[in-house]
Amino acid sequence: MKFTHLVMAALLIAALCSQTLGSNAHTPDICCFSYHKVKLQRKTLARYEVTRTDCTKPGVVLVTRSGKQTCVNPAEPWVKDRMQYLDQIFSSLPVDS
Repeated sequence: MKFTHLVMAALLIAALCSQTLGSNAHTPDICCFSYHKVKLQRKTLARYEVTRTDCTKPGVVLVTRSGKQTCVNPAEPWVKDRMQYLDQIFSSLPVDS
């Protein structure tokens, strides 16, 4: 009886360790699993972030001035327009020296 308890405890510990060691610390912070289809107005946007290549789908996260994050399809023309618009805004800002 004690032997089976010992084996069960060892299996439980092994399972817990494999879960801890198996979790990848280098997983992306943000990935898009679906895309928002409604076009967001330029004036509502503050910035954008392109998702990492190790996400299952390519994506762009548009962040509004109120902080809301929305996943959109980077292949859509309107998304490219918003990214270009934000790039122009940030490229025209003075750089601190």
